[in-house]
Amino acid sequence: MRHLLCLFLLAGFTVSGMGAEPGRAGVSEPEARRPSARIQVAVKSLTPSQRTRLLDLINHGSEEALLTLPRVGETRAAALKKARPILDLLDLLKVPGIGEQTVIDFVNHARARFPARTT
Repeated sequence: MRHLLCLFLLAGFTVSGMGAEPGRAGVSEPEARRPSARIQVAVKSLTPSQRTRLLDLINHGSEEALLTLPRVGETRAAALKKARPILDLLDLLKVPGIGEQTVIDFVNHARARFPARTT
């Protein structure tokens, strides 16, 4: 009987603790993604004014302005608008459809002084 009680207690703790750590049970959650060293270096390579201008474009830009970003079409522009406010560039990884390469492309776009998009 004592063993059975211990088994139930352990099972109860295991089940109740399953949702305690995001990303453990459901690895596919966007919040569970950890930024790679590559993206962290890329984001840190921006000057403060480049970072501010990019965040301003992402947070306040019209759909037309968002479409000037590389790899952004109507779907990603809508996802960016829905995710506002973005306080840190690494938070972009939480936006559906935005992965590390897209953020790195945004960084490179900012470092190149926001050139006009060519089709």
